[in-house]
Amino acid sequence: PQQFRDGKAIQQGGLRGAICVAVVKVLRLLPESRTHLRLPHVIGTVCNALRTREQSARDATRKALAEISRTLGPYYLSFVLGEVNRALQRGYQRHVAGASIVGILEAMEPG
Repeated sequence: PQQFRDGKAIQQGGLRGAICVAVVKVLRLLPESRTHLRLPHVIGTVCNALRTREQSARDATRKALAEISRTLGPYYLSFVLGEVNRALQRGYQRHVAGASIVGILEAMEPG
């Protein structure tokens, strides 16, 4: 449990996109006040995982983030996009942020 609080799980490969998607789906079932309380941590954890330089890990994380955005719907879109921008602010991360935002927006398209 401590390793997740310190963000070490990301470095140790402990982050699993499917688990985060499942956590968000469970959070959607909780009362809205609880969802608002817990959601920033989950989204922030996923966004921080996009910092890795390993392309395959970023692709998997980006896919999970797109699925999370689809699950949350348009109401949370600005929050998710803001978290991506907040987490990815330097150098190559700006390009990763751009690709992630495009992926999220494409996932939100109807049809």
